[in-house]
Amino acid sequence: MKNQYFGDVNDYFKYDLCIYLAENLPKVERFTFIPMLTAHDSSSDGGKVEYPLGVGRESLYRYLQECIEKGERKVSLLGEYFEEQKENLSFDYHPYSDSLDNEFKHATREEYFSGIPDKDLKSAVIMVDPDNGLEVKTSAPRNFHKFIKYSEAGDLFRRMNSNSVLVIYQHFPRINHEQYLKDLHAEIQGELDCPVPVTVFSSNIALVMLAKNEMGRRRLQKQVAGYLRIELGLQD
Repeated sequence: MKNQYFGDVNDYFKYDLCIYLAENLPKVERFTFIPMLTAHDSSSDGGKVEYPLGVGRESLYRYLQECIEKGERKVSLLGEYFEEQKENLSFDYHPYSDSLDNEFKHATREEYFSGIPDKDLKSAVIMVDPDNGLEVKTSAPRNFHKFIKYSEAGDLFRRMNSNSVLVIYQHFPRINHEQYLKDLHAEIQGELDCPVPVTVFSSNIALVMLAKNEMGRRRLQKQVAGYLRIELGLQD
């Protein structure tokens, strides 16, 4: 995640889904956001800022658009939105390291992940937001800050309790999405020894969601299906 991405169409999608899950999954008390924030670069990523309201949360849409219009694109500003909406939400917002004062770097990644409080992983929707997603075979020290390791995702998965859900941001490579997700799910299951992931995706990103056990997965799948029905305009 980078500040230059803040408020773009992908942000709107992922925050809206996480809020929906935090409000609808049983026994969830917090939304824990782990942005793995990295420094600005010269790419044009984050430029998709003109997008419609759609069927997402209007207050979130208005807030993100206001930040963009003001030229205020900082992940830490998301906290202001949740503070404004505090009385309307059934959960608390817990950001971890959302400032470049604690920039995510490959050299200090072990310290970064070990610093995440145990309490923030209990009864929580936990979203980890690396630049690219889960590590790939070509990951190297020069670009490893853009990825979360399977071992790091596995540690978060083991530390969270049965009321929690782990959400991992994943950027699609330029290959067939269906086959890619099939292979990714198999690799995640092999590495983390977890139930089959539940995934929601757009044209270029996926949100891969992991429940602790099969009962939790069924609950998660039910809520994701409800979210998609709303997205498709099929709600009762």
